[in-house]
Amino acid sequence: MSGKKRILIVDDEEDLCFILSKNFEILGGFDVSYALTGQQALSQVRSFAPDLVFLDIGLQDIDGISLIKRMLALNSNLRIIILTGKGTHDYVETAFKAGAVDFALKPCETKKLIALVKKHIPEGPENQELKSPKTARFTKILFLDILASFVSASEAKSKYLKGHSERVADLSKKIGQKLGFNQDQLDVLEYSAIMHDVGKIGVKDEILDKEAKLTLEEWEQIKQHPVIGSEIINKIRLLRLEAPNIEHHHERFDGAGYPDGLKEKEIPLMARIIAIADTYDAITSKRPYRNQNTIEEAAREIKKNSGSQFDPQIVEAFLKIIQ
Repeated sequence: MSGKKRILIVDDEEDLCFILSKNFEILGGFDVSYALTGQQALSQVRSFAPDLVFLDIGLQDIDGISLIKRMLALNSNLRIIILTGKGTHDYVETAFKAGAVDFALKPCETKKLIALVKKHIPEGPENQELKSPKTARFTKILFLDILASFVSASEAKSKYLKGHSERVADLSKKIGQKLGFNQDQLDVLEYSAIMHDVGKIGVKDEILDKEAKLTLEEWEQIKQHPVIGSEIINKIRLLRLEAPNIEHHHERFDGAGYPDGLKEKEIPLMARIIAIADTYDAITSKRPYRNQNTIEEAAREIKKNSGSQFDPQIVEAFLKIIQ
């Protein structure tokens, strides 16, 4: 065992579980796991042996109150904090009687959940990083500023790409807000979008600005930029949340994209958002192979590819913003 405190997150929203778990690892130095169903949660209590559980009591397979009792039967020292969108006094009181120690209302921000962790898990040398989440956030922003400068330098060399990443980040964030993202999620989305093309640093300038049709070999080089970008970001521990979004922003909803041919919900949600924002900016900007098109033409093109290239639900949110 590592000696670190262990947190289990139980929620049927996988994207939320992933973001919270990575933020707890980065900001708190915890070992974190998550489960999407009650049965998975019971299995994790046995195998992962968490010290604390964040439990969404609205799971489909096992009633939340019953699940609290069953988890405590496996480990009577387990501290369970319920996540709820209901927040009614009677329901929370019932959860407390079943053995929960606290609750948090959804949507949840990591900093509020960290405060609950500090309250219910005694601090020791293994989680002292929790005392300075502002320092960790500052460090992350510093890395982002450095990488953003690389992206800007790369785009400045091209008369067609200048300002592209900032525009993609701005539109991605607006889509995230329309979809109801909390501030933690919006931060990760914005950072991912700013850096989505950082891998183009590894692509020759003459290929990026080539006005003639690309050769097959040149196209294969272009297709490597999401992988290169992900490899760059993965080397920085504080930015690993963003790496999958960067690697998969050229996947297609129908599975015909690259680099891995992922489809539908196999593609990270934020990558699906960036894909639309990226395409929109490409269509409405002048590129070496064509002139810029209008907002209306871009909207029609994206709507036409809803369900094939793009996630229909995200297209719907995008169109509301454009309108």
